[in-house]
Amino acid sequence: MPVAPGARLRNDVSACEVVVVKAPTTAGELSCAGVVMTTDARTGTPTVGAGEAIALGKRYSNDESGIEVLCVAPGEGPLTFEGAELTQKQATALPASD
Repeated sequence: MPVAPGARLRNDVSACEVVVVKAPTTAGELSCAGVVMTTDARTGTPTVGAGEAIALGKRYSNDESGIEVLCVAPGEGPLTFEGAELTQKQATALPASD
């Protein structure tokens, strides 16, 4: 399934849901907690894992693939795109307005 901007992705393993902000430059699959994320509705209750926590309202990206996602529901991770882990983006410092 192509990862397109605006797509809301989830899986049955983690409670994490993300919205794609920037599409990757190459085709591939986005995974969370080791399971591919899709636009399909959940078929069951997500299982609790011991992975890295994905924080609500934070952006995650991978510079190599160009993908960027926004977390709209927190859950267990990690988020990966074709095996490469997405990292949390840091806020950009704004200049002072003296």
